[in-house]
Order: sequence, then structure tokens, then C-alpha cells
Amino acid sequence: MKEAKYVGLAMHEGSRVVGIKAYDTIQKSVDALDDLGLCCNWALANNVHDVGLLYYEGYASPSSPERFVKLPFESQDGLPVFAGRFKTLLWKIFLPFINKESSFIRVKTVKSGHLSGFVSVKMLLTFTTDCYADICASLDSVDDYKESSGSTMFILD
Repeated sequence: MKEAKYVGLAMHEGSRVVGIKAYDTIQKSVDALDDLGLCCNWALANNVHDVGLLYYEGYASPSSPERFVKLPFESQDGLPVFAGRFKTLLWKIFLPFINKESSFIRVKTVKSGHLSGFVSVKMLLTFTTDCYADICASLDSVDDYKESSGSTMFILD
């Protein structure tokens, strides 16, 4: 496994910084999705050929009462700037643990509807090791509801 060059973010209570949260393991990196205050989110974890997979969708806003860490950039610079910086932050958090060529992270602004003012986050992360148990343990600690279902993998060429 690659050595983890972690991303550290300041933890805060109100406006007071109370410590640094390091994302130096796969489990802590997946925990970051909750720390960053993403909402209306869901995830699908799988293990294919001894490689952990995570598909994730959620929404983030520049200011969120559920964000437990202080972002390393100003969030008042407008939604498109926030979206770009948030995407870069997600890449930095997960890059030590994923295969970048077979993963994607998309962050787009929501322009209308009840989620305008938010950014939409979609990720498919292919990890470099069998970390399915770590991913599930992390998601299990923050989920509101869980449903297990069988799946079939189709190889198409």
C-alpha cells in the first residue's frame, strides 16, 4: 500500500479551531464525507477482484451547519469557485488510496430547484487494495439506513 500523505483539516466548534483532523487511512478518508458536511447523500460499496469500489452522491454548500472541519479555502468566492476547490480537496483526500485512472470525481453547481446554492458531488472511487471492510465500517458509523442487496457484475467488451 502507498504511504499516506494525508490531508489535514482544522476541526472547529463554532468559530473556534479545536484541533486538526487527519485523513491518513482509507476509513478516515471515507469519514471525510461526513466531516465535510455533505447532505442528501448515499453510497454504494462493493468489492470486485480484491479491489474496493465506492460510488457516492451527495450535495455540499459553501456554508453548512453540519460541517465539522474548516475548509482550507474561503467559501465566499462564489459557487463555481467553491465547486472547483471542493473537487480538488476531495482528490487530495482520496488520492493516496485510489487508482486515479479508473476513478472520477465530479462537482457541479446546482442552478435551479430547491438545491440551488449547492454543488452536486458524484464519485466513483477505485481503491488500490481490498478495503471493502474499511469502507463499510466507515459508512456504517454514519448511516441513517442501510439495505444490502445482491449484485451481478457484467463484463462487456
